[in-house]
Amino acid sequence: MITSFKAGSWPYYKVILACLLTGAFTLVISKNFTKPAAANQLTNAPACNPKMNLLRLKNHKLVQPLLFSDIDESDEKFSALKKQLNTEINTEKSNGKIQSVSLYLKELNDGSWMGINSYEQYDPGSIMKLPILLAYLKKAESQHAFFDKQLLFAGRSNAMPTQSIVSNKISPGKKYSITQLIHSMIVDSDNDANLLLNQSIEPDYVFHVFSDLGMEVPKIDQPTLKMSIIDLSKFLRVLYNSSYTTTALSEYALDLLTRTKFELGMKRGLPDNIVFAHKFGERGYQNSEIQELHETAIIYLENRPFLLTIMTKGIDQSKQAELIGNLTKTCFNWMNPSNAGI
Repeated sequence: MITSFKAGSWPYYKVILACLLTGAFTLVISKNFTKPAAANQLTNAPACNPKMNLLRLKNHKLVQPLLFSDIDESDEKFSALKKQLNTEINTEKSNGKIQSVSLYLKELNDGSWMGINSYEQYDPGSIMKLPILLAYLKKAESQHAFFDKQLLFAGRSNAMPTQSIVSNKISPGKKYSITQLIHSMIVDSDNDANLLLNQSIEPDYVFHVFSDLGMEVPKIDQPTLKMSIIDLSKFLRVLYNSSYTTTALSEYALDLLTRTKFELGMKRGLPDNIVFAHKFGERGYQNSEIQELHETAIIYLENRPFLLTIMTKGIDQSKQAELIGNLTKTCFNWMNPSNAGI
């Protein structure tokens, strides 16, 4: 055996050294694989990312399209903004004309968000025109000529709440295409157009909008529906994501929303050159001085678009509109520091 080592290309001492090194390496590997894990190994691991919740459409056989995703926790980067907004809200509430304010801001590039009084319930008023719009978009996917259908407006229903904020109204005794009625419902916020459209589509299309977006489905005879700012914001989110209907129909809907004629709220807090798609809602109550005024919008700040929803209760709608504008300005300036002071 010694002779054969000497006869090879490696000297004897190198063969012995190689064997020793191989044995040592094998011993180290063996110990690493058999060494029990430390008891605190998992508890010392870095903190995981916040939980992500995914909402998917589940009415297909094999696919489940993603509507949107939500991070459980609000982002700490909004702390200073939240403090400033709370100061403004509390100052306005001290005069007695503002009773309650909720605000939801979501940065659309990364999904981060913040909320103030996020779970208080409000009557959305005319913002409920958005699920009607989504229902018609969904039906139009399979019936391409559907928007050309003509509907007769016989006359106004006394069951509809009185509007104090409306631009134009459709006329009794005239026929309108569904496209014209959708324009009146969204751009002019006409309740008559809204009711006619609501009566002319199968209720399941509307109910599916709520169930698909993970919200409570209203009953047919339900007089009012209460919602939080988080749920209310879902209608614009699925349009922006183009995740509930086609890209072309989502673009059509958001384009209409950029032409909404309400200028008393968020519009007052934004520079004139900023495009935003928005819908407002108002609600008054018989035998009560309480007024609700709300607005939800996608604000197309260059490179940093964001969704903003503000809902208010008070006794002076003009003061509520002014507060919505002021809070919008604060949010916009924070999202776009170069605009601060304008």
